[in-house]
Amino acid sequence: ILTGLTVDLPGQSVGRGPFQPGEVLRFKVRWGFVRLGSITLKQEPPDQRDSSKHVLTLSGESSPLLKFIDAAFVNRAVISEKSLVSYEYTSEVGRKKHLRISQRLDPASGAMVVLEVREGKQVINTKLSNGKSLYNDLNFLMYVRTFAGSGTEATLSSVYKDSIVTTRVKLMKEAEQVKVEPFEKPVRAYVFEAKANWSNQDIAGFRGEFRGYVGADPEAILLKLEAKVLIGSIVVEFESFEYPHRRSVTR
Repeated sequence: ILTGLTVDLPGQSVGRGPFQPGEVLRFKVRWGFVRLGSITLKQEPPDQRDSSKHVLTLSGESSPLLKFIDAAFVNRAVISEKSLVSYEYTSEVGRKKHLRISQRLDPASGAMVVLEVREGKQVINTKLSNGKSLYNDLNFLMYVRTFAGSGTEATLSSVYKDSIVTTRVKLMKEAEQVKVEPFEKPVRAYVFEAKANWSNQDIAGFRGEFRGYVGADPEAILLKLEAKVLIGSIVVEFESFEYPHRRSVTR
């Protein structure tokens, strides 16, 4: 779901601080009671040449216990902490059937150069204007973490394959209690809801609707993401975290 989202956001100032160098967040992915796999979000140290730029990676793979699924991906982005602009982005998806997506901001023209190679064959090679406004899945995650609880509601333009699509996002102002396994008691979280005007049959029949919960704490950890698919929902649920100077929390 996340790898299919490239969000075009209006310029906004950052209101919260989820950028934490050294942060490692781990999630489990399940469909009902079946564990489909795991996802990890990592933040590397800031760029030494520009401390406002952060390198983030989002990686995942299917459970080895599921013989009928063999999925894996690694996404990497260089993101501005101040503006959430993505300067570079790559997405490597699949083992047997490989897809590589590359997005690079051209500083001279301000355009985003987009390449897509599927099974060794280039299928997309284009430039998108106003590249500083184009966000990928990692920018989107940092966006909802940054503005969780703000009460913001907006229609966000996105690039899906070679078309422009939109996603309506609503960031609830009120906090709710959500139960997440690593914690003994329910924790306070801000809810966001999103509805896209696109779907992806390759992602278990993703229907374009998802709902997320972001912790009401300074780090604004993503606690849960629920997405409607062809049958039921896929749930991405927080499992553990690591910070350089804090004790890890695991199941």
